[in-house]
Amino acid sequence: MGRRKASTTTTAADDTAAAASNGTTPSDTPPAAGEGTTPPKKRRQRRNRNTFGSAEIGTLVGALLRSRGSGGASQDEVEAVVGWARGVRAEAQALGDAMKRPTRQNRERLSDRLAAQEMNMVLLTGVLEGRVSLDVKDGKILFLQGGGAPGASASGEPVTASG
Repeated sequence: MGRRKASTTTTAADDTAAAASNGTTPSDTPPAAGEGTTPPKKRRQRRNRNTFGSAEIGTLVGALLRSRGSGGASQDEVEAVVGWARGVRAEAQALGDAMKRPTRQNRERLSDRLAAQEMNMVLLTGVLEGRVSLDVKDGKILFLQGGGAPGASASGEPVTASG
């Protein structure tokens, strides 16, 4: 005779019979190890570090509109600012991936990109925190000191929008 496989599922009649012999009800008995339902597997979810949320986009657009006053901004200018910000985030991710296993040659080759990235991240953080405002002139993004009052002086070189 062959071996009989043990069933991992039990019927309600089996539960009732086992509970009656113990003097408990079926709902009072905890399931034995390995029986019952298994908890769902927790799967890692990838976080896209490159995402740029609607709150951040709103902050960028607000900074642009504050610097413009009643003049407003065109759709192209708003797209240039949002494209620049997304490009900053994409470059940060690309440089992070490139620097995972740095070699001296790799560090030397990427040093200019790293310096530009640090400057762009400081500017982006300043805009998102409200310390720096921005404007678009002739397709270039200008960064302004302070809360973006019209007529504020520009701080630093204009940065071209990369999209």
